[in-house]
Amino acid sequence: MDPIAVLVIACNRVTVAQILDKLISYRPSAEKFPIIVSQDCMHDETANVIRAYADRGVELHQQPNQTDPMPKSATKKERKWSGYFKIARHYKFALTTVFAHEKKFDSVIIVEDDLDIAPDFFEYFTVGRQLLKADPTLYCVSAWNDNGKGNHVADPAKLYVSPLTSPVHHTPPLLPQTSVTPPPHHLPEHDFRGHAGTEPTSSVASGG
Repeated sequence: MDPIAVLVIACNRVTVAQILDKLISYRPSAEKFPIIVSQDCMHDETANVIRAYADRGVELHQQPNQTDPMPKSATKKERKWSGYFKIARHYKFALTTVFAHEKKFDSVIIVEDDLDIAPDFFEYFTVGRQLLKADPTLYCVSAWNDNGKGNHVADPAKLYVSPLTSPVHHTPPLLPQTSVTPPPHHLPEHDFRGHAGTEPTSSVASGG
């Protein structure tokens, strides 16, 4: 199996150690699932926590651009979304870093630093990559489901195919290297059908 990069998105939470501990504990192989942390905010305490994992193969890359992310032409209404513009800029840096990596990754699992993961996390995404490779209409595989609660889920093993993606700041998705360009600003959910001249695409989400 070709390796899948595990990209942890971090900023200023020193509790990033919790997700790093779980990823290292659950992953079946460091070679198959190398962990790369992309940090925004230049928060020294968080960076020091991440650096402490270097001996376990965790790479740290810091997003250097800390300027105002808003274009000068942005309206007052648009400026209220400045935080999401900063997140989008960080994601562009992080994904560019991963796909330009010397290991030549062709897919990546994205995990934010405040998420929890299940013991079958890596098994789920290993199968998910097989689905991505088998079906060119799929854009990503996600383990997030807004309705994935006991009173809503009839079959916790079922997968759903949807034309909508989950909010990027809530979802740990598996993405292939692709030319699809996400929208330049935050949307609660986005329909990628026909976006940027692409063919209709879908996402797969877990039932639970």
